[in-house]
Amino acid sequence: AGESGRNNAFEKRWKTAVRDKVFLEKLSSCIRKFVQQCLPAAIDSHTNGYTAICYQAVPSLRIHMPHAPAHVLLHKDYDYFHQPNEINFWIPLVAGVRGSNSLACESAPGVGDYTPFEVGFGECIRFWGNQCRHYTQLNTTDTTRVSFDIRVVPLELFDPAFPSPRGTVAFRLGEYYESVPVRSESEPSSNSA
Repeated sequence: AGESGRNNAFEKRWKTAVRDKVFLEKLSSCIRKFVQQCLPAAIDSHTNGYTAICYQAVPSLRIHMPHAPAHVLLHKDYDYFHQPNEINFWIPLVAGVRGSNSLACESAPGVGDYTPFEVGFGECIRFWGNQCRHYTQLNTTDTTRVSFDIRVVPLELFDPAFPSPRGTVAFRLGEYYESVPVRSESEPSSNSA
């Protein structure tokens, strides 16, 4: 039947890999570059005057294999103590993401009109996973969906003391989050690693 869910062999290997210093440095460089070059426009940084972006330092890896049951149950990220200004970027790494191998999300908080995202190779989806409920379902396709989740918060909206119900801060800058400055629109981007 194969392994499914969040603790399949691939995801266990990912958790081991991100503990390797060399791998983590290379991954961090790629994520930092992606956030700095691609996300300021996606969150209207220049229009809103954002000077930096706080981002999930180690993205979540999701692997949804064919005929595997759902492994992301209906939820919103706020249920897990993420701060309300957080925005999700969902990045499939394979072609053919749609229907039951995708992530279904409501269009606005509390609406309940769940629709699976349809994403082409090289595209990503921005959504307010903090307040919009989302989930996966039984993958009835023959395609394994591999994707990353990255959560971001503009620095100006980041609450460093946002508590969980236990009164502790669950997601800290310098631990769960890193930050990167937003370049001015006239500043050239760097292609160096």
